[in-house]
Amino acid sequence: MDMYRRRPPAQGGFSDPPAIPCDGVHGFCYLAPQSALYFGSTRRHPLEWRPVVSAIATQGRRYVLPATTQPGHDFYPLDPHRCFPKRHLAQTVTSWLCPQMELVDADALIEIGVLPHDESLRIVAWLRQREQERT
Repeated sequence: MDMYRRRPPAQGGFSDPPAIPCDGVHGFCYLAPQSALYFGSTRRHPLEWRPVVSAIATQGRRYVLPATTQPGHDFYPLDPHRCFPKRHLAQTVTSWLCPQMELVDADALIEIGVLPHDESLRIVAWLRQREQERT
């Protein structure tokens, strides 16, 4: 198995993400190892790390929204200046959040910042709107 392929799903984890809380997503910005994510695993030249935003924190794991630099009509635009950085990153560009949450062990993540509360509320509204459109 090459290092960029997803490992088998963790045993004992949640099968479906819990409901998004009304008061906003967890809102921490992380770098996640690409090997821990399905999103982006089919790239010809995989990334080693991918930015993610935590939606829900639970039991040593995080439900995260993976980000990409490629805009998409289903994705949420996230201005890099809206994240209060914990550490300096060499490059900051607009990211686009994928609405599909993925479960990642918290120990695998590197915290890079936190979103302001109003931004996390907008993300919740976007997720709920997408959910309503699907039903």
